[in-house]
Amino acid sequence: MTAVDNAWTIERVDWHDERAVVLRAAMDEDIGPRYADAFAAFDGETRAVLAEDFAVDPATIVDVILVHDASGDPVGHAALRALGDELEVKRVFVKRRARGQGASRALMAELERVGADRGATRLILQTGDRQPEAIALYERIGYHRIDTFAPYVRFPASRCFAKPLVVTSSIATSSVASPTAAEPALAEPLPAVPALAEPLPAEPALAAPMPAEPSAAELQPAEPSAATPSAPAPV
Repeated sequence: MTAVDNAWTIERVDWHDERAVVLRAAMDEDIGPRYADAFAAFDGETRAVLAEDFAVDPATIVDVILVHDASGDPVGHAALRALGDELEVKRVFVKRRARGQGASRALMAELERVGADRGATRLILQTGDRQPEAIALYERIGYHRIDTFAPYVRFPASRCFAKPLVVTSSIATSSVASPTAAEPALAEPLPAVPALAEPLPAEPALAAPMPAEPSAAELQPAEPSAATPSAPAPV
């Protein structure tokens, strides 16, 4: 486990970890009632198709993250799964008593770090229009709306988002679908942005008896080169 700060500790576990299973069940109890009438409006055949669309094959899961509070209790869950050539955020959930205190941000930051280490250039996710708190969180941490992607196109309440990542690994994006052994989590969730070099002042001319008038280029510092610069269930 890795301490994120004084409040939260991150642990990477297996999809079938008993604590992860319990947290996903709690998520279903929390979110399911919000969409019960929406699913009930479909006929039986469509509901069956939608159930398949939303099912998660454990074989596609590449990482599962738990967040623990200061007492060591697991209070949040999130996962990454391979979806084609993309990495998708799945099953983000934080217990009610831990919401609004940074647990969800800690989960998302760790998912973004793991995704970047795996060579992903972005993370994608799907949430629903009856989870405004989830949408607000994603937008605050830099996710932007994208077109609804498969397999969620049949569900009109779907809202899909993406966030670009800073790639920190030599692993090619095309290889993200192949799960590998979990690396130990790092304390810092995102790579630091390299500092920009400051231009050195010009040396004064020695030969001239009077100081030369500075040119326009000397009056303004040179522009530094740009450096290359994070669902849930409600939090």
